[in-house]
Amino acid sequence: MRPPSGRSQRHGRLLPCRKRPPDARRVCCVAARTIGAPLVAYPILQRFDKLPRPDAASIAAHYGSVSVVTFAVGASYLARQGVAYEGFMSVFLVFLEFPALIIGVLLAKGINRDTRW
Repeated sequence: MRPPSGRSQRHGRLLPCRKRPPDARRVCCVAARTIGAPLVAYPILQRFDKLPRPDAASIAAHYGSVSVVTFAVGASYLARQGVAYEGFMSVFLVFLEFPALIIGVLLAKGINRDTRW
């Protein structure tokens, strides 16, 4: 559970938590990482592991995405330890999950006129 009103409790006292929106650099870095990881992993998986296209694409997409369960466990751990963390971290979760999976689908299906969605 997250401490209420953006404050953190440590050793019986409340600590302030900064509340500011993520800046554009952070969002761009997160987006570049989540898009770049599958695009780098896909050709490596196809070339060196000799995986079929759909398998290489699905594994590459998993390299780019982040586990929601891992995020929830991390947030829960921080709350139990009384460590303040930014409230917009869940936004980064979406940025790490969604684009990588979309790129995985695009890599698996290919993009051409004959692609049936």
